[in-house]
Amino acid sequence: MQHKITFFILLSLLAIGNPTPLHSQALTQTVRGRIIDKITQSPLPGASIAAIKDSTILMGASADMNGYFHLDNVPVGRQTFKVFFVGYTTMTLSDVIVSSGKEVVLTIELDESIVQMKTFELKAVANGGAINEMASGSVRTFNTEETERFAGSRGDPARMASNFAGVQGTDDTRNDVVVRGNSPIGLLWRLDGVNIPNPNHFATPGTTGGPVSMLNDKTLSNSDFYTGAFPAEYGNSIAGVFDLKLRSGNTEKHEFTGQFGFLGTEILAEGPINKELHSSYLLSFRYSSLELFNKLHIKIGTDAVPNYMDGAFKLNFPTRHCGTFALFGIGGKSNVDILVSKDTVPTQQLYGDKDRDQYFATNMQIVGFTHLYQINSSSYTHLTIAASTATTKALDDLVYRNKDFKIDSVIHKLGYDFNERKLSLSFTYSKKFSARHSLKVGIYGDKYYENLIDTSYNQTTYHWENREDYHGNTLLLQPFL
Repeated sequence: MQHKITFFILLSLLAIGNPTPLHSQALTQTVRGRIIDKITQSPLPGASIAAIKDSTILMGASADMNGYFHLDNVPVGRQTFKVFFVGYTTMTLSDVIVSSGKEVVLTIELDESIVQMKTFELKAVANGGAINEMASGSVRTFNTEETERFAGSRGDPARMASNFAGVQGTDDTRNDVVVRGNSPIGLLWRLDGVNIPNPNHFATPGTTGGPVSMLNDKTLSNSDFYTGAFPAEYGNSIAGVFDLKLRSGNTEKHEFTGQFGFLGTEILAEGPINKELHSSYLLSFRYSSLELFNKLHIKIGTDAVPNYMDGAFKLNFPTRHCGTFALFGIGGKSNVDILVSKDTVPTQQLYGDKDRDQYFATNMQIVGFTHLYQINSSSYTHLTIAASTATTKALDDLVYRNKDFKIDSVIHKLGYDFNERKLSLSFTYSKKFSARHSLKVGIYGDKYYENLIDTSYNQTTYHWENREDYHGNTLLLQPFL
């Protein structure tokens, strides 16, 4: 009681000694980025961007000779920006989250206006135009903020997409995407120009979804999701396409962030490598929070604790005369052991079967190299070379008990080991003839190396029997125009 009275007296003296009211300082942040032509990827010097509130311009800036712009002292919160340039369609960016702890870096692509006029009127247009200039319909562009805003998305692009018209998820345990009634197996995942394996933890072979995504939304740039009417460059897909882009790191200051959540504990680092050349790095790592709880002996309702980790990186190197080079990669591994043989009394298992021990593990990595070369103001080339691997292993052991719940025997039941390695290459050439006409031509190539083994244990002969045993390779080429 005496300590409380002393504390109260000290607070009173501080209030008397400082009668001047305290005013909170308004929090602001820097918003910057680059404005480029959507088709040619060339910078738009002199393009303007303004922060808008209730049709009033709060502040504005113009792009320099390389298309870069700076907006300083932007109030934190959800902000709206309008981008305009003579001869181009005005773009409105709504609900851009500006936070005090991290700069906002935007890459804005403008469409050239088809109708040329001596006098013009600026009008706001709807947000969400496709990044791919060849997309004609059934496409939705999403950003990382949307993966957090939609109900039930959990920062996962696949779960976020289930909120779109014509798209449905399967159930809450997985993020499979059903587009207009098509099988989720027909979904295509693409990252920075190449097709990638299933980017989900605990992925069952042959599927395109899983319980937890390896993709960290904080490392993604604006990306496209197609539900049909695919441009010619998207082949080998009949249901939908996720065309994802990894963003580049901050080119002006080093930033470090961390986050603790139920699905993962993560850290992220980014910053400049060479400020004059705008080169940067981006690194992220995430670890299963459930496994951390398990190591701290905190019960989560089951002894079968899923263990997983994933990461991503991108090193971006623009040059003055040779284009932009980048090295990128994502990867993740996961495993879970559901062991009923450890139970001493009958228990209710949340996952798996009650009569067997189950061991399950997955592993996926991809590392790639990209080169974007601006030939001139109307054309460019884009090259991506990547290597990836995807592995899934499973083993089931039947557990037999006597009437006293004691283990009588443990017998192997089945197991499989699927390993797929792939070398990928994509090359595209884009040419803009006018505001109405453009050309895009290219080729996608994938060389597959398969090692697929699926066996079951014959309890009569006491031997493993192959249900599937394939070792080989195949090549898939997809040219388009």
